[in-house]
Amino acid sequence: MGGAISRVGPEATAFPHRQESWPVNVCGIWRPDEDDARNLAWVKETFAALAPHLSPGSYHNFGGSDADDAETRDSFGPTWDRLRAVKSQYDPDNVFRHCANVPPLTQEGR
Repeated sequence: MGGAISRVGPEATAFPHRQESWPVNVCGIWRPDEDDARNLAWVKETFAALAPHLSPGSYHNFGGSDADDAETRDSFGPTWDRLRAVKSQYDPDNVFRHCANVPPLTQEGR
């Protein structure tokens, strides 16, 4: 990354992590007949080994299918509250809520 992408401020778009030199995405891909537990363990162990060298937050689309609310909030960084306000205006019933979700402000507890 770096270069032109780093000249955009972290609050200018939904993607705030622009100052980092490299994105890191640990992908685990295997065939349906292979051992899920072993492959998932490899992904989690690899990420855990890299974690001390990584900056906080992540690119939103890199989040796993088990992304929790805190991980989703971290992926949007300082734009989280603004995105929730936009979501409240255009999708107050949270119809588009699949994957890691930005909930509208109308949803309590988030």
